[in-house]
Amino acid sequence: MQSRANGFRSSPPPELAITACQASPGGSSVLQDFESNCNVPHVALQESAIGREPLIRPQSDQIPQTPSDSRYQLQGEIARGGMGAALLGRDVDLGRKLAVKVLLDTHKEKPEIVERFIEEAQIGGQLQYPGIAPVYELGQFADKRPFVTMKLVEGKTLAKLLVDRPDPSVDLPRFLGIFEQVCQTLA
Repeated sequence: MQSRANGFRSSPPPELAITACQASPGGSSVLQDFESNCNVPHVALQESAIGREPLIRPQSDQIPQTPSDSRYQLQGEIARGGMGAALLGRDVDLGRKLAVKVLLDTHKEKPEIVERFIEEAQIGGQLQYPGIAPVYELGQFADKRPFVTMKLVEGKTLAKLLVDRPDPSVDLPRFLGIFEQVCQTLA
């Protein structure tokens, strides 16, 4: 184990395009490699399906194929914008749900859009503020589309909360508070 640690310290950091899906030679994840070499028992944490809303598009055309031993399991599309799709993912090594933003397939051959996507991820990765979801990783899938993993923020959207009101005057102080938080985040 000591020789592996020394080898890790002396090796250069991986290139930006190398992801956990590609970085482990032999097809194992970092956690699997560690467990197999250190005889550490694996703890399987299961999430309860009770009360969980179904995914919007579990069979999205934007979900890239990932190797079965990939660090990330992609489970469905949450939302889509003009440049990318937000996917529900799971980090197998850390046992947590996360959001995976991936560039739409139609844009992967457009250098200016790819550059903008990467720049947005790099800026987001430097921000630390309560109203902004932390960025965990910037990488690239096998189909050459960049992706960003970030904290999954669960709950209802502001649009959904507004639509569900019976009258615009209902719960006005609550919505003014939410609007103030949005303004503070953008300031």
